[in-house]
Amino acid sequence: GAGRSGRSRRTASAGGTSRPHRARRSRGPSGATGAVGPRGPTGATGAVGPRGPTGAAGAMGPRGPTGARGPTGATGPAGATGDRGPAGARGATGPAGADGEDGARGPQGARGANGVSVTTRSVAQSQTCPNGGVEVTGANGTTEVCDGAPGPAGVPCVNCVRRRSLNGTETQVFQDAAGCGGGLFLLPGTCSTQQCGICVTGAPNFRRCDGTCPSCGSQQRCSRVTAGYLLAPSIGN
Repeated sequence: GAGRSGRSRRTASAGGTSRPHRARRSRGPSGATGAVGPRGPTGATGAVGPRGPTGAAGAMGPRGPTGARGPTGATGPAGATGDRGPAGARGATGPAGADGEDGARGPQGARGANGVSVTTRSVAQSQTCPNGGVEVTGANGTTEVCDGAPGPAGVPCVNCVRRRSLNGTETQVFQDAAGCGGGLFLLPGTCSTQQCGICVTGAPNFRRCDGTCPSCGSQQRCSRVTAGYLLAPSIGN
């Protein structure tokens, strides 16, 4: 019949036979969730996925400890020459060096011109030499060598007596050498010889102690000699 019942219906199949058709039951409410079952075995590792984008740079970490010194590197090429710096301060003078060896002897020089002989003449008195002197003429010109001013007067020897020894209150009197001028003095001592001309070399020429004038001599020191004795007024003449 057309109405629904709990009985099955038959439907025709392709072969002409029929089979029973069960009636559809309605779904009941869902039951409570069951307990989680035990964990299954780990599955096989899957394939590597594509590389993700580069992340942002992280903050700089703290400075690490200084590492060990590495080996010395190879010497680099020489750099370009720099500009010249300013001159430094002058250093202290160093010690004198040792004398060097004598050099080789040089060649002989050319013969010089003949020299001019030195001539002299006495000058009684001139503006240059008020006490007289000697005029000297040589290759380098003419010059005058003046005599010195007269010395002080010596001790009068009116009461002098020539004796070999003292007698009573007699006072010994000394005389300069002839080359010094021969003055008289009350004390012993020495004197310097006087100039008597010019040497050929142009140097001054001095007398000897005995008063003679050599061709060229240096100044000498001469001892005073005993001239005699001066009598005291109490003895008389």
